[in-house]
Amino acid sequence: DVLDAESRHSRTSLELLERLRTEDRLTARGDGVLGIECHEFIPLAKSSGASLYLTRDVVAALERKERYDFDWAYYVVDRSQAEHFRRLALVLEQLGVEWSDRVQHVTFGRIRGVSSRKGVGEGMLLDDLLNEAVQRARHSMDQAPTTKVQDEVAAQLVAERLGLAAVVVNFLRGRRNRDITFDWTQALHAAGDSGVSLQYAHARLCSLEEKAGLSVEAEASVDLLQEPCALALAVQIARFEEVVCSAVDQLEPCIVVQYLFALSHSIGRAAKELPVKNQRLPVAQARLLLFHAARVTLAQGMRLLGIE
Repeated sequence: DVLDAESRHSRTSLELLERLRTEDRLTARGDGVLGIECHEFIPLAKSSGASLYLTRDVVAALERKERYDFDWAYYVVDRSQAEHFRRLALVLEQLGVEWSDRVQHVTFGRIRGVSSRKGVGEGMLLDDLLNEAVQRARHSMDQAPTTKVQDEVAAQLVAERLGLAAVVVNFLRGRRNRDITFDWTQALHAAGDSGVSLQYAHARLCSLEEKAGLSVEAEASVDLLQEPCALALAVQIARFEEVVCSAVDQLEPCIVVQYLFALSHSIGRAAKELPVKNQRLPVAQARLLLFHAARVTLAQGMRLLGIE
């Protein structure tokens, strides 16, 4: 990640204004505000000549294109800024930038209801939210009778992964333009559709592979998997590539999240009905391969969402 402060582009924005003035493309409105005509008057400078935020965003886009040679520039900013980014694309088009149609505003809704143990606040920083999630996850682990992590360092690592998963999945589970009411109970629910439940599903599959007493055989006789729950799980696994492509095309991570929930449900049903231990070797190998493929797919999906 690169942090690029908007103020860093103040000098180059003034250079852009001077260039437009030299080319006689900068016009003044009645109140002295300077701008450019792009099917409409778009302000670029105050009457004093000081650049506006839009002007600095224009030069920032030009510099990023030169630095990174991107295919698309995505601005992930809440929908209240739609007019700003519409104007950004118009100004770039007016400047003759051939990639102006590849500058896209990816909108999202407002987030409400975020709270810590100190109270409720709409402006909670992400670091504070993640720290709160880790503390709550650790508290749940300490209270759970089934927690098997004894080492303090390992326990903290598990809590961090559970906390991150809880926050990420709770934010991305719905369409991005919908407003979100953050709910800690839902986010940290181990049995419902949550990031925590996805992590637990993955952990159970890891345990299943470790306890199977077999190695995963790529050439296992998968034709032995005739049970409805086995076929349903195989179908879910096969959908992964299609789901990812759909999420990319629509810029909707919730498509991946909802798929992972469905995959997790199929895994749970299959795990109950398809034991691996104490089965005939060909059957055990086929089932183990199925669960291995499910674990790998689940892990890949979570990794796409930024979850370890």
